[in-house]
Amino acid sequence: MFVNVTILEDKIKQKIDYLVGKPYGFSQRLRMGRIGSKKMEIVDYSIAFHDYFSYTQDLDYGNIEIRPLGIIIRFRFLTESHAWIIPFYKLSFFKHQKGLSFHADGHYLCFKDPYKHNRPFIDKIMQMKVDYDEAHKMPPY
Repeated sequence: MFVNVTILEDKIKQKIDYLVGKPYGFSQRLRMGRIGSKKMEIVDYSIAFHDYFSYTQDLDYGNIEIRPLGIIIRFRFLTESHAWIIPFYKLSFFKHQKGLSFHADGHYLCFKDPYKHNRPFIDKIMQMKVDYDEAHKMPPY
């Protein structure tokens, strides 16, 4: 689900919370460590993101937030903030020449070398995805 989060309405916030869970509380954040990535450069994207990234010559950046049931990939377009909400049951990722890409619902975003500054964070996402799949008895893909 793509959503403009510049001004977050209650209805949209409830839908985000339903899909990926409520944000972690303060004590949970302390126990888990970092739940948000550092800024990462977006190097490739699917056609669904064409309107967001094709109009500027600037480098495009995004970051990732972990939620209990999924992740939120945030990025900016002009003066607005947008988010791609991905529940764990839809999430898959692939490492290739350009970097690491996150896929869901036939769309993808590829980040350039996210392991450089975010290796523990990316490993945490992968482990949470595995734990989610095991808990919900989903076959590995």
